[in-house]
Amino acid sequence: MKRLVFTFAMIAFASAAANAQNTYPWPSTAANIGIGIGNTTTPSQPLTVAGSGATSVAFLRSIAGGNASLGMALGQNFFGSFNSTTLSELQTARIRAIATQNWSTGSRGTALGFSVVANGTTTLNEALYIDQNGRVGIGTNMPVSALTLGGTGNANPNTGAEVEYVGENLSFQNQATGGGAYTLGSIKIVQPTGYYGDRGDMIFSLGSGGGGIAERMRINASGNVGIGITNAQNKLDVNGTIHSQKVVIDLIGWNDYVFDKGYKLPSLSEVKAFIDKNHHLPEIPSEKEMVKNGLDVSEMNKLLMKKVEELTLYLIQKDKQDKINDQKNQFKIKQLQHAVMRLSKPKNKRGLEAN
Repeated sequence: MKRLVFTFAMIAFASAAANAQNTYPWPSTAANIGIGIGNTTTPSQPLTVAGSGATSVAFLRSIAGGNASLGMALGQNFFGSFNSTTLSELQTARIRAIATQNWSTGSRGTALGFSVVANGTTTLNEALYIDQNGRVGIGTNMPVSALTLGGTGNANPNTGAEVEYVGENLSFQNQATGGGAYTLGSIKIVQPTGYYGDRGDMIFSLGSGGGGIAERMRINASGNVGIGITNAQNKLDVNGTIHSQKVVIDLIGWNDYVFDKGYKLPSLSEVKAFIDKNHHLPEIPSEKEMVKNGLDVSEMNKLLMKKVEELTLYLIQKDKQDKINDQKNQFKIKQLQHAVMRLSKPKNKRGLEAN
């Protein structure tokens, strides 16, 4: 630490000798030090360093403890290593304050940018950005929400296989006891074949054991949701079993017109002829159609209710006919009873009924 302070003091002394713009503790009123602020300005802080441009106005480094260093320039700090040959800092990370408007006494909009250098490169890339409204951007300096993930580099349109949008992936990871990291789940945006850069599918994945991760649900650009399926064609496609206590279906129309006086109820002989020919009820899809197109629950319930209503009409007709037949049968029974009574009466020698 003594060597670091000494080095800094030597820098300050050299700077003072070069341009005479440094101030040292005022003899009677202050103990602040100013470097580069001019000899007529009173430093407001214990140490005030001034400069202009992107070049560091102060650079601190550890001589005994390795090559870690901190550089301070206008509105930004550099973290990196120190080149002992050129006596210059090698920037490997940066935090910078960015004015987002023309500063005045009452307006000082500021954003923060955090930059790092990727392996195999020497260029600083801004990885995280906090704008003047507190919105955080990762991979973008234009966040539009509390947290915005951004990326670049995708084709427009994508003419190859499905690819991820670079950087637009949120993962959940567990650092296991004893070492090892396991991805428990992820949310990512992908660009399927044929998609332009303004469209994407959102994929929700979960760990499948053994360090693997598998897609569980997808929402495509058309708003269709697929569970266990990647190419949903409807608002909800599920490849599996759905269990529910209650399902409510909105219907368009119902089949109560069967009870209208003008409805022509097919005769049972007509229904029988249709069944003998087609092997299914009229208006009900055949087995082949059902296997090919699936079961439309809403439409099938309407058709089944129609058949129940028609069956009810058949039963009403049969009940009416049964009552008519009962009346006829009762009349015939009475006629027979009367005839039996007449035959059972004794007759005289001439065959006439006795009085």
